[in-house]
Amino acid sequence: MSEFEVSELTFESRLVNVISLLIPVRSYTLHCAWTQEMPLPAIEEFTCRLLVLLDEVLPGDIRKYFGLTNRECEILIDGLIQNRLAVYSESGHLAPSSMLRIKSQETPDAFPSLTRYEERVETPLFDLLTLSIIASRQQRRYRFGLPQLSVPDEYKKMGQQEVLEAFSKQYHTYLDLLPKSEHESWQSRLYKISSCEAGDIDQISLDVAIALEPTITGPVRILKTTEDKARMRRPLTIEMEAKISDFLNAQLIPDEGVSFEAYCSLVNDEVLLRYVQRGRFDFNAWLNARREKKTGYGTPETTAMIGPIYLEANRHAVVNFIRNQSKRWTEDAKHTALWLGSSVPLWAANGELLSEFVYRIEPLLSNLNDDAGHICALLHYELRDNKASFQARIPNGITFKGPPLEDRVEIFLIPDELAVVQYHCQPSSDSAITVPIGYMTIEPERLVVIESLLKERLLGRQMPTLSWPIKDRQINELFNVERFMNGLPLSIPRNAAQPTITFKPKKREF
Repeated sequence: MSEFEVSELTFESRLVNVISLLIPVRSYTLHCAWTQEMPLPAIEEFTCRLLVLLDEVLPGDIRKYFGLTNRECEILIDGLIQNRLAVYSESGHLAPSSMLRIKSQETPDAFPSLTRYEERVETPLFDLLTLSIIASRQQRRYRFGLPQLSVPDEYKKMGQQEVLEAFSKQYHTYLDLLPKSEHESWQSRLYKISSCEAGDIDQISLDVAIALEPTITGPVRILKTTEDKARMRRPLTIEMEAKISDFLNAQLIPDEGVSFEAYCSLVNDEVLLRYVQRGRFDFNAWLNARREKKTGYGTPETTAMIGPIYLEANRHAVVNFIRNQSKRWTEDAKHTALWLGSSVPLWAANGELLSEFVYRIEPLLSNLNDDAGHICALLHYELRDNKASFQARIPNGITFKGPPLEDRVEIFLIPDELAVVQYHCQPSSDSAITVPIGYMTIEPERLVVIESLLKERLLGRQMPTLSWPIKDRQINELFNVERFMNGLPLSIPRNAAQPTITFKPKKREF
């Protein structure tokens, strides 16, 4: 699913998002018979060569030629006859069997081999999007709630014959996924399938990596790659990648909320504002400027951040900032990171990276040895089924009623300590894939601006609901209602022409 173009000058691509999707799969139990070409022991191999070369040999000549005892010679000849490689002629000579003659005629330079017959029960796993064999993997808890692709109509009532044909065509792929050597796999042949039993339909998660590659004059190249990471990294089939691409392109992007230019004004991001072209953010120009170190904010306390905060590089940056800040915390300090979600349909649609982010960050939010801090999502109760979508990956969730809360702006705030603010931009208007871009800061002035923006969105709403804590908690343990909902916005200098947040009341479900 990668899109590449040839150019005279190429630039390094940058990973900007990783989206996890649930793919429908079904396992089948197949009773199979296999044949495998096995190499012969050296003495049997040379005996076969002598038989093919001389046509007839006396058993005594074989015994004298190899220096064997009578008993050893008997064992050798009995083994060749049992494996149908040699026969006795009417004159009592040992002669090559018809099977050995045929093999020697087909491949005269190849070593004689033994065909072994074996019956085994195989349990291949098929995806139900393209009926392709896919590697099985250990299922993780964080897969629950991820966006999922549905089973196509043509595979809902699939019969056994289609499965048998698909396995017969792809049995080499199945053997490659087993713990066998490459030579052993290629020497095996599927002989027959005697029966087939279907298992239950399940789901597995696959990651779609989105990268951007700048060009000399633009536009930016969007590179999408999908890999099956179970046991071994295997690229998916073209048909599977097409199904995933169609699903991503079919998602709808909401149009409520502030524009990108308004966002830059609200959060005082003078750097990103320089790269707005015709109302859209110019990723190509920003990436080229980033390579030339021209996108800085003039202080090490604020740094640009592209891609979700849970990408590995971004997570490391957040960890370093928190560790530096924690040096001045008291011994009993404990913090909660408030995470205002975005209304884009694929927000936080990630399994492993998001779970790893939570696992790494929460302990850093507390100086207590026996207790970690908290990460808590702030979401509108009506936008989506938040608990089902995020409970397995985000530890705590608070939902609010009232007018729409989320738009394309995303805020990750540790009050008075650190903030990440980003806007979800579309590299291509033809796809619902978004790339969050903004900055991370510990500057007191910017922290005031971002906290004030969050307060404006929460001010005047009804008491929120604690939707899903991992442990039994009270809402006041995670969220300071008095600070963020009942008080006035912090006093900050504002431009009279600075736009305010406006929403179009419109219910969307994803």
